[in-house]
Amino acid sequence: MEQIARRIDPPGSLFATQRAAAYFITQKYLYLNPPLPQSVDYVLLDLRDSWRATPNVIWLKTLRGVQRQAESQPQLRLVEAEDGILLYSRHGEPIDPRRLVERDALPPEIIRQSADLGKGVTFDGYTVSALPSHSADPVDHFLVTTFNSVATPVDADLAVRCRVQVKSARTHARLFGTQFQPLGQGVWPVSRWIPGKFYADEFRIDLPAGSITAGLAMSFECQSL
Repeated sequence: MEQIARRIDPPGSLFATQRAAAYFITQKYLYLNPPLPQSVDYVLLDLRDSWRATPNVIWLKTLRGVQRQAESQPQLRLVEAEDGILLYSRHGEPIDPRRLVERDALPPEIIRQSADLGKGVTFDGYTVSALPSHSADPVDHFLVTTFNSVATPVDADLAVRCRVQVKSARTHARLFGTQFQPLGQGVWPVSRWIPGKFYADEFRIDLPAGSITAGLAMSFECQSL
């Protein structure tokens, strides 16, 4: 968030989701509620707002509506996209969202697991990698990257969440999960996918220390936006 904050001019007008807005309480013009002002200079969206505890995607549908408003304003360009945080700005060099998501082939280390997510989207597999820990908490941090594809063009917008079941011979299996997030990392929706390509999505998940050695079972739940 610090990197993104440096790109936002304090005198400018900013629309931000609630968790992100906490970093900008001194912003001269700060908007929190839709609709999006036509004259706004920056739009900062956190599509993985961890303050949300709802099991459905109603809140995410609202954010997607704001995102579409931002993308419809020609003066606003996507200049940052990382870990579910998107920054649209009147200033700066735009990034290519397609290059963030689209792949020509599956990685060699992929764990194959074919499944039908619905609406014509196929789940092709995933990879798991450990992330560095910056605290003393007995928690392991993991990045789960999924790969999906379509056989024909699909007119849909979908959200997926990752669920991890930690197996143990001594205790009952425990279930952990992420919030729903839009397929295409929030920047390249399913409606823009083309057959023959693969599309990557990243899920960050925290598990009890040592879980990777106990054995993990991955599952994914999909809902329409």
